[in-house]
Amino acid sequence: SDIRPILPAKFDTPRVTGGLSANDHSFPWVVNVVNYKSLRSCGGTIIGSNTILTAAHCIVDEPKFLTVIAGASTLFGRLNLFNYYAVSHVILHPNYVSCCDYDVAIIKLKKKLKRSDMINSICLPNENDQELEDDTIALIAGWGGKYRTGELNAFGSFHLKQGLVYIKSNNYCKHIFASFDEEDEICATNTYDNVDSRG
Repeated sequence: SDIRPILPAKFDTPRVTGGLSANDHSFPWVVNVVNYKSLRSCGGTIIGSNTILTAAHCIVDEPKFLTVIAGASTLFGRLNLFNYYAVSHVILHPNYVSCCDYDVAIIKLKKKLKRSDMINSICLPNENDQELEDDTIALIAGWGGKYRTGELNAFGSFHLKQGLVYIKSNNYCKHIFASFDEEDEICATNTYDNVDSRG
C-alpha cells in the first residue's frame, strides 16, 4: 500500500511527555516556525499554498525574524534550502492579548510552498461536519517538550512527536478547569502524561 502508517506498530506509554517520535514525513502538513529573535520554535499547520496556522504567542515579533521550515521531521536536520520559507506578514487573532486566550494566528509566506509527499495541506473540517463525540481519539503532532515538569527548552524536542488525546465534552473541562473557555479552547485529555503539541 502507498499509505504510510502514522502510528508506530506498538504505542505504549510514552517515555517522553511530548509523545513518541513520529515516523518521518507522516505529517506533511506540520511545519516548524522558528523565531530567530526570541530563539524559540513552535509548530504550525499548512492550511493553504502559502498559509500557515499557528499559535499567536509564537509570532509576536516582526515577520523578518520568522522562518517556516516545511517537510522536516527533525529540527535543523539535513534540509534542502527550498524547505525554508520567508514570512510576508502575520495576522494575530484580534482578541489575542497574551498566553492562552485566542492564541491563534495566520502566517502568510512570501512564496508558495513546493508541494510533495513531504509538504502538503491538512484537510480541514467544514460547517456540515458533525461535532466530535466524547472520548473520540485524536492524534496530535508537534515539537513538544521532553520533560514531565519544569521549564521546556526553547526548541522542545528536535524530532517531531505525536501523541493520542481524547476529545472530552466542554462540561468535563469546565468542571476540571475553572478558566476553561469553550469559545476558544478544545477540551482534550490523555491517559498518561501531559501530551501537548507545543504550538
